[in-house]
Parts: sequence; structure tokens; C-alpha cells
Amino acid sequence: VEYVAGIVGYAEAFRGSDVHVEGTLIISASGTVTYVGGMFGEIKYSRLTDSSARMIINADIEYGRIVGGVAGKAENVEFEDITAQGIISGKSSVGGFAGETRDGTSLMRVSVSGSVSGHERVGGIGGDIEDSRVTLSTAVGTAGGSKEVGGVAGVADRVMLSSVLATTSVTADEERA
Repeated sequence: VEYVAGIVGYAEAFRGSDVHVEGTLIISASGTVTYVGGMFGEIKYSRLTDSSARMIINADIEYGRIVGGVAGKAENVEFEDITAQGIISGKSSVGGFAGETRDGTSLMRVSVSGSVSGHERVGGIGGDIEDSRVTLSTAVGTAGGSKEVGGVAGVADRVMLSSVLATTSVTADEERA
């Protein structure tokens, strides 16, 4: 199962403002589930402003990969003034905002609150943030996993953080393996 979302499974060159989604995604599969997001499963070369997602996402703790409250994966996307609230769960690369961000993705004035859980690469904002910027943003809530777990990101590689606040309770234990 791939590209599952509350609005668009796969989006490229998308432009949006004042877009809002609220709901539940429960994915159950006997194999890998990838690219699951409250708004977008995967989004590339796009811009989204003044929008929000309030979601409960259960992407199967055994198989769910690249899961996020707004986007499963974001590549070269500008997000500005976005609010994400919810309960997000998967196995790896699980984030309150995005499971993965890549290639110059920018998060400006992003507010994330809720609970994020998985096995590895679990973060309040992003599970795996790479080649990206996070500015004037907050993460509030809980993040839990068994390795690579953080209040902002589970993994961060070539990332610029500026004026970012995380008031996140982080828990790492073997039980989530």
C-alpha cells in the first residue's frame, strides 16, 4: 500500500492556501505501507500556506513507513503557517508534521501538537529531516520509539533550525521494537 492521504496521495507542483483536513486514517496491510500523510502521502516541488491538519493516523506499527501528520514525504516543498495536530503512529520515519523531508524543504511558522510513536526515526516535527530548514516553529506533545527519537527530529542531516521550540516528552524503550 502506497501514497495514502486525507487530501492527495501524490502531489507534484501543487500550490495551495487555506486548505484544511480533519479525520482518521487507519491502514492495515500484510506488507509494507509507505507514504502516509494527513494531507499528502508524498508532495514534491510545491507550496502550501495558511493550512491545517487534525488527524489520527494509524499506519500499522509493524509495517508503516514514512508517515506524517501533514505529509508522509516532502521533497523541495515550502510550508508556511501550517498547524498540525494529532495522534500519529507507524514503524519508521514517523513525524508529527512529516515522516521525511528532503531537498530544500522549508517549514516556516509550523506548529505541531500531539502524539507521535513508532519504532525508529520518530520526531515531534519530522521523523527524518534532511537538507531542510525549520524556522519559527514549535513541537508540543510526546514522541516515543526505540531508537532515533527526538522532540524535533528522529534524524537530522544537513538541517538548519532557527527559532524552534520543542516542549515534547520523549520516550525511548525496547518495547516499541
